[in-house]
Amino acid sequence: MELFPLPLLAFMMRSSPNLEKLKLLKGAWSTANGDSSSYGDFSTELEDAPDIWLEHMKEFEFKNFTNDKYELAFVRLILAKSPVLKKVSIVLHYTVSNEAETPILRILLSYPRASPVAVITVV
Repeated sequence: MELFPLPLLAFMMRSSPNLEKLKLLKGAWSTANGDSSSYGDFSTELEDAPDIWLEHMKEFEFKNFTNDKYELAFVRLILAKSPVLKKVSIVLHYTVSNEAETPILRILLSYPRASPVAVITVV
């Protein structure tokens, strides 16, 4: 079984407040059978992460996004903790249908954002 690396990324971000750009390329980030339920309630942990503040983050890109609840929680963290964020690019995994693009964008736009100028694109 592989470990889901987003908790590790969140931990690393605590030590990287000067991070300006973050580009993620999702590889094989799930268990062998595709079940990510064994990771606990990571999304709740992220919402309660007052020790993460990305005051210099300007750009965020996430490639091979599959609309997993852990991925959504991670993007929500980036949006909530990055007051100077300007650009967010979400590139969907080839297995995600084109019809899912608009609902994903709606979900992301509904999240609270620390930056009033952040532009979110989903392709």
